[in-house]
Amino acid sequence: NQLELKAGGFVSAAPNYGSSSTLIYNTGAAYGRSNEWNATSGAGFPANVQITGGTTLDISNGSNTSRAISGNFTVDNGSSATMSSMTGNLTIPGNFTLNGGFTQSSAAGGDIVLAGNWNSGATASFTHNNRDVRFNGTSGTQTIANTASGLEFGYLTIDNTGTGVDLLNTITANTFRVNASRTFNLTSDKIIIAPGGDVLINGTFNANTGTLEYTDGGTFTNNGTFSRGTSTIDFLGTSPGSVVGTVQTNFH
Repeated sequence: NQLELKAGGFVSAAPNYGSSSTLIYNTGAAYGRSNEWNATSGAGFPANVQITGGTTLDISNGSNTSRAISGNFTVDNGSSATMSSMTGNLTIPGNFTLNGGFTQSSAAGGDIVLAGNWNSGATASFTHNNRDVRFNGTSGTQTIANTASGLEFGYLTIDNTGTGVDLLNTITANTFRVNASRTFNLTSDKIIIAPGGDVLINGTFNANTGTLEYTDGGTFTNNGTFSRGTSTIDFLGTSPGSVVGTVQTNFH
């Protein structure tokens, strides 16, 4: 059920993984992804991936090729992963659980495409490098859970074709987008748009009882449905000229 790579370990040929198996990186040091994860189907295509034991995994390891798994991706406390300069996406059909560190690609195109839930714990650190995290589940509701202080996304895109994406804890985004026919639910929590960041709503934004904080410098565009509910919508230092579309706001 699992393949565990420890200090000095490697595989010479791509393995075939079962649908519930886990590829575990437990080297206690820097490790460059190799033949154990070298495909997006068939041999070398893992199900679940776990990074643990003080390991630092370079997912790219000199290759810009897109990487994918068929299950969950987990980074434990004390471990980390980096996409380096990948120009291809990291595709995760399951959940993304971050209790260690993760660095997105420094190159355009190196985005995270997530069909499951996002879970970042209090010990998580996330470096977005102005790349996108795209929620693209096709059934049910995806959730964003975060207890890490100051967690910030570069681009956060809601592209779920099921029942939408629910925010469960406070996050910050430089640019936030809800695609057409998609739904984002703020519930009772808070999303902060970083100074100079943009908001583009082409689908539905349900603010409910939560808080949306937007600071002058970017453009807030509502081409879809913005449902305020009883939420707090704070436009900090923003002139009405920065707002496109109909949005009920509190200007400060």
